[in-house]
Amino acid sequence: MPLLRHWLGGASSIGDGLDGSPEGDAFTQWILGVIFPVIIGIGGVVFLVRQTYGFGTFVAIFAAFLHFHYFWGLTGEHVYVSVLGKNIAALGMILCLAYGMYVFIFRM
Repeated sequence: MPLLRHWLGGASSIGDGLDGSPEGDAFTQWILGVIFPVIIGIGGVVFLVRQTYGFGTFVAIFAAFLHFHYFWGLTGEHVYVSVLGKNIAALGMILCLAYGMYVFIFRM
């Protein structure tokens, strides 16, 4: 876990590292802010192609959330982009979860 703790900027768990501004270096910024979200985003596109729209959209928005948190949050001068992007992505994830609950309750 020391490597994961290094990537999360010293946070003890993933949840501790996502609420504020991250701490880290350029390695953390590019790995967790670009490479990891691209891999997750590709997974989201695969789900969208397979016509699982709710889950695919959620995964793609989660990838955007990680990008805004780690890439833009570590730039220093563009922290406002990180905050705005994370808030919009969090709203999108809440809407996807609400849609999923609607489908589960009323359409199954």
